[in-house]
Amino acid sequence: MKKAIVCGIAAIALASTAQAQVINELMISHAGTDNQEFVEICAQPNEDLSGLTFVVIEGDTTSNYGTIDVAVTLGTAGPDGYYVAGNTAVANLDQDIGASNVLENGTNTFLLVSGFTGAQGDDIDADGDGVADGSIGTIVDIIGRNDGGPDFVYYGAPLMPADGSFAAAGVARCEDCTGSLDQLLCFGVNNCDLGTDGYANITPGAANQCGGSTATEEASWGDVKSMFR
Repeated sequence: MKKAIVCGIAAIALASTAQAQVINELMISHAGTDNQEFVEICAQPNEDLSGLTFVVIEGDTTSNYGTIDVAVTLGTAGPDGYYVAGNTAVANLDQDIGASNVLENGTNTFLLVSGFTGAQGDDIDADGDGVADGSIGTIVDIIGRNDGGPDFVYYGAPLMPADGSFAAAGVARCEDCTGSLDQLLCFGVNNCDLGTDGYANITPGAANQCGGSTATEEASWGDVKSMFR
């Protein structure tokens, strides 16, 4: 299984305001068994998020692309404004979405949707042309991941930056909650060097810890593996 830590800046024309409902951290693939996958939503303290759904759409052309693989209706944010949905082993978990490998490592579109009108298992690309057939609700936030090849992301999702031939392991928003998604910062499963620009610790359910103001550094998969020796 390929893993990578990736840092970079992507030209994404989506901005957030302070304490907006945004995808704040997203961990998809890490060293070993993927049992610490999660999405962290940043919102208002104690905000009712039941009108929002975290959605993952399959994009691999070797699989059932266009299928909604994950559709998780959210609950209520904590007093600090964070809401974490993820694997059982994730710290500060608000919603358990399964033990491992729920957020697949291939090409996917990750969305935060208000007024979700679909359902898990639906095919939003029935004609197989790589374009969504219609709306599934109001898109509040969106990010795509491509693991290479002629795969699809949907609804114009901006892509996570890649590290050469490796797909992104995940992304974090910096500044915490208020940074726009044109600033995609990477993180390792345990930590990165906070003295280096473009690195952030894994902090589900807590403020993002960013090492610098710009995403200018990259780490190879070899660098990542050295963290776990």
